[in-house]
This record gives sequence, C-alpha cells and structure tokens, in this order.
Amino acid sequence: MLAVTAQRVLDVLSEEKQDAGLLAIVTDGVWMWPADLAYYVRRYNISLPEDFIAHARSLEWVAPHLTSADLLLIEAEMFPE
Repeated sequence: MLAVTAQRVLDVLSEEKQDAGLLAIVTDGVWMWPADLAYYVRRYNISLPEDFIAHARSLEWVAPHLTSADLLLIEAEMFPE
C-alpha cells in the first residue's frame, strides 16, 4: 500500500451504502489503484483496462514487494516539490 487510512469507504454505486473497504491507495510500482477496486470488480463485474490486466497477469496476480525507497520515489513522482 502506498497510502492507507483507518477510514472506511462506502459503495458509491449502491443506495444501501455498503462498506467497500479501506480508504487507501495500492501500487505495484507501475500502476496505482484504490484499495476498494476489488470490491467493485467483485460486486459489479466492472471492466478494467486491458493493459492493467496484462500487467497483473505478467506478475501472476501478485504485487511485488516494494521497499521504503521505492515508495518514496513513487511519492516524489506523485507530489513533486
């Protein structure tokens, strides 16, 4: 995880406003996605970009371990000074 909070997010597509997961950003060092993305894929069968799917498949569906240094580089790219 690149960033995580203790806050939960609600399903923005449902009138019942079910819990969709943690408010967090996940990365594999190439792609970034909200931690609740899997919830929407499971619940609504949403489509994801083919490039994203191909990349995940190439990693055998397991995000690589990123070091603290890796995460700091990603953070610097996201929030340049």
